[in-house]
Amino acid sequence: MADKPSRQADVTQDTQCKALVEGTLERFHRVDICVIGPGGGWHAEAIERLDSTGALDDANRELAPVYHLMPLVLPGMYEREWGRIIGISLHPSKLPPAYAYSAAKAARTHAMLLAQECAWSHGVTVNVIAPGPVEHVASLEDAIELCEHGAKWHERTNVTPQDIAEGVATLCSESGRFITGCTLPYLFR
Repeated sequence: MADKPSRQADVTQDTQCKALVEGTLERFHRVDICVIGPGGGWHAEAIERLDSTGALDDANRELAPVYHLMPLVLPGMYEREWGRIIGISLHPSKLPPAYAYSAAKAARTHAMLLAQECAWSHGVTVNVIAPGPVEHVASLEDAIELCEHGAKWHERTNVTPQDIAEGVATLCSESGRFITGCTLPYLFR
């Protein structure tokens, strides 16, 4: 019996990214959409008390997935002249108090958006979804209600994972065809 392709990977690790993309190509024959969303740690020290080891770990956790995944998925997207790459980052002006975390997220945003001009010339869009804190969803029932725009959707007081998912879906749709180099911020309370 052949091994099934991996459905998960530590995308900060080059070999695991390669295995993830190879498994995806083996099963689906192409990668059309790549959403890069893992986050760094939470090193909340002010810059004058910064733990450089933790800060550099944050930077690696934010940038490694970009550097590992984009070279693996862009050639096929370029060949088909279609693709969507979306990063999940942080709100551009409502930053958390954690210097290292915020700096690492900003580096991810800029690393991705610097690629958009070259990608666009090949029919690939590169965008960033930039929420602040995202509301926790307590149960599967709540998640379904959000997805179906039920009462939980209408009662929400902050950004939810469903809001983020709908932003990603829009950027991946035909409606998002001409949107590239965008940082889509979500306001929050």
